[in-house]
Formats: sequence, C-alpha cells, structure tokens
Amino acid sequence: MSSEGRATPTTLLVALLCLVLSGCGGCGDTTPPLRLVVITLDTLRYDGLHPEEGDKTTMPTTLALAEHGFRSTAFHTTSSSTQPTHASLFTGSFPWEHGVTRNGLVLGDQETTLAEILHEAGFETRAVVASFPLERHFGFAQGFDDYCDTFDERATTGQWNAFPVEDQRFHSFADRVADRAVASIDAARAPRQLFWFHFFDPHAPYGDASSGSEVIGLPSLLRLASTNAPETEERIRAARELYDRDVRHLDACLARVFTRLEQDRSRIPTFIVITSDHGESFGEDGSLGHGRRVSRPQVHVPLVIVGPGIAPRVEARAASSVDVATTLLELAFPGSGRTLGHGRNLLARVPSPSQVWGMRRTYDDEPQDLRRKDGTWRIVELVENEFFVLRDGKLWAGDEGAAWNDDDGSPAPAGIAEDLKALFGHFARSLEGAVAVESLDARTRKALEDLGYLEAGEREQEHGHEEERGN
Repeated sequence: MSSEGRATPTTLLVALLCLVLSGCGGCGDTTPPLRLVVITLDTLRYDGLHPEEGDKTTMPTTLALAEHGFRSTAFHTTSSSTQPTHASLFTGSFPWEHGVTRNGLVLGDQETTLAEILHEAGFETRAVVASFPLERHFGFAQGFDDYCDTFDERATTGQWNAFPVEDQRFHSFADRVADRAVASIDAARAPRQLFWFHFFDPHAPYGDASSGSEVIGLPSLLRLASTNAPETEERIRAARELYDRDVRHLDACLARVFTRLEQDRSRIPTFIVITSDHGESFGEDGSLGHGRRVSRPQVHVPLVIVGPGIAPRVEARAASSVDVATTLLELAFPGSGRTLGHGRNLLARVPSPSQVWGMRRTYDDEPQDLRRKDGTWRIVELVENEFFVLRDGKLWAGDEGAAWNDDDGSPAPAGIAEDLKALFGHFARSLEGAVAVESLDARTRKALEDLGYLEAGEREQEHGHEEERGN
C-alpha cells in the first residue's frame, strides 16, 4: 500500500477524537455528545459513604468511583425532608423561595428547573424515581421527556385509622430501580442526555431493602425511647447496623448502573453527580429518623462529581443543594457562566462564601419530636419553623425569636444571635411570598399518611409521623 493510502498515527488520533467528541463516525456533527447523570440516594448520611477514620465504608464501589473525582466534605442539604431538598436541587432556590417547605406540597409550574433548561437546549431528559413523594403530580417531572415513577412495594396493609389501604405501591428497592435506570440509558437516543436516578433503600424501616431476617421500624424505636427503657441504646445500635446493611445492598445495585454507564464512555463523555436529599439520626443529636430537625446528621450528606477532566480532589468549602444545578449547567455549557437560582459552580477554584442555609417547617398539627437530654428521652413540642445556617463550620439554628448552636444546644452569643435572628426573620418574610400548592386529594393524602408524611386524624406515635417513614 502506498503512503497515500496508509493511516498514520496522527490521522488515527484525529479520527478517534472526532468520534469521542461527536458521538458519530465523522467530524461534521456540530453537537458534541454529553451525558449528565444525577443520582440522589434518599436518607444517605455523610458517613454512609465516607466512614470515620479507621472504619470501612458501606459503599466500596461508589467510594472507589468517587475517589476519581470531586468530593465535598461540607455539603449540606437545604432541608431534612425529601421534597424540599429535591426542589432546591433542581431549581437552585431555597425552600422559602420555591415554596416546597415540607412534604406534601407541589413544585409550581412557575419554577424553572434544570431539566426544563436542558430540554429546551435539546437534551433528552429521563428520570427514574423510587418513592411516592417524587411522583409526577408533585411537580418534579417538569422538563423530563420520560419520567418513570412506577413503585413496587406497599407501605402498609390492612387499615390506616378509618381508611382501608388500597393496593397501591409507594416505593421500590434498588434492584428494581437499577433495572429501570439501565433500561432508561438503553432507550436514550439523543446525543445530549440528562438522567436523574433516585434510590430509596437507606430509608426506614431498617433492614427491609437487603431482605435480611430482621427489620427494625422507626416507630418501634420511638416507642422504646419514650419509655426510657434500658435497652434503647442497644436497639438503636442494631438499627444502625441494619441501615448499613441496606446501604451496602444499595451500593451493589449502583454498581450495575455504573457498569452500564462505563460501557458508553468511549463514545459519550459522562459526568455523574451523586448526593443525598438528607441524612438520618441515630440518637447522636438527641433524635431519631429525620425531618423534624436540621441537625448535622440530618443535613450533612455526601456530594461526588466525576467525569472527564475532573481531577481527584477533596473540597472543604461549604456547599449546598442549591449549587448542584448551576454546576451541571457549567458542565453542559462550558464557559457560559449560566446559573440557576442562587447556585454557584462547585468545580470552580474561586473563593466562595463559607456558609449555607436551609430550613425545617413544622406541620399544621404541631408535631412532636423525641430528643435525648442528659441520657433521658423526652417529648419536645415543635411549633415554629426552624431555619439554619452553617457558618465557619458551626451549625446555627433558630427563628427570628431565638438562635442556638445546634451541635450542642447552647444559645448563640448575644452579638451572633442578633445577626442570626435578623437573617432568619428575613427568610420567614420571604416565605410569606412563596407560591406552592398543597396536594390534598384523597389518594395523595392517603399515600402520604401511609408513608408517614402526614398525620391521619389524631397523632399516633405507633404508626407514623414524618420521622417514622417516607420523608
């Protein structure tokens, strides 16, 4: 063969680059392929992925992936409940702005979501969610071409107070979600794609996702704690072990999704963002479960970003749920400076504020919380909204009337307290202008009651409140 017909190393390299950048066999396509994948892991604590020194991770596969990219040690959610945080993730706004301040509210059409922006820019947008609070009628399907909210597992059987439990299914375990995620990836055809995969397995009851012989429900722990029984601490430790077992099961299922994404790496650049909507308390902050507090175990969660050009890096700057959408927009449109809401690009190496904000909103029936003080569990009434700010590593919480250090319960010093109360008062006034719709049709209310999001009639600690199931 003559030299004119022989492919040189240079021409082969150019051809390969064209293939990777264009997603096709030629260089004429002006739309470079791109895949953005957002994975939210419901109820995953920070130490569920990143163990304390000397301990082993419960998510070895996910951590191995994370070590190749960006990891935040100071990422905090905007709430300790599912719907408010997911609304912040996809709008870049705080709960007192988008209006989804608690579960059971609908994200309004007036809000602009990341999926809507990318859809309008030509992205194929697909989602698979694992629990009823993210069902499409709550507004989270905005901007998605395909939204899979099929659930397999029942929340309760028999009757719930006076309401018969219909044959409705409210959540799915990771094996089925992984099946649907892989199928969604297989079905995508556009060169530019956005995926959102939501997994539910770490959520209470503990041990159910991994199909073990023992399952511990949060209501049983709350009942036990309310009696100050001597075996309370032992049962809490057992619950944490079952939680860890569920997280290990989740990690094994995620491996299938990662493997499927890896298969396409040579033809479509892929960025993966992994985070959680909130954590979980196992007594270390004086509470159990999540949703009633904005304590550190409930709002400090992992954040991982991996993909081409992202060097391994551990970042200690404070970051928030509102930053995720803007970071993804920068990956979608490099150098454009596009933002959404209050978000900032977390991958940019520039100085940034060392504080983040969020809130917890009480329900209309003034629910209660179990907290531990000096080794004794007691009932504490919660009657006000509670805001928080992470500032210089300290977690301050309160409202316009009081402020305290949530890590130890001590009152904020006078000078700091006045500043915090003014800030929290501003958040409260902003909330008055937020627009959100409460979804109170019979089916929705019934489903949320079964999951523990809403009370059915008189409060029954035995069956469920926000911390017991489904937040």
